[in-house]
Amino acid sequence: MAHSSRGRDHRQPVAGDLVAGEKKSVKPKLQNSKSRTATVKERPPERACRICGCLEHAPCILPGGEPCTWAAEDLCSSPICQTISDLEVKLEIMEAKLRSPNF
Repeated sequence: MAHSSRGRDHRQPVAGDLVAGEKKSVKPKLQNSKSRTATVKERPPERACRICGCLEHAPCILPGGEPCTWAAEDLCSSPICQTISDLEVKLEIMEAKLRSPNF
């Protein structure tokens, strides 16, 4: 024989459930949300090294134990990053020479 609930809720109360007699509070909507969002300033993207990915607030550590600094807008002062950047420039020059009609 199956038990019928007939409108009765047999589940246990869960945190956030309303107790009998309580009213759910409703937060008022902002009347002028456009002006409110206009005053919120967005942070500029954090500076990151294009080679190793270190960040301005999380620098990589150089062999001497010091944090790296910035050698260019998107390049840190790590010797490895400097070497890779130099090799990228040399590779671009070599590729340009190979594409030239005088080669």
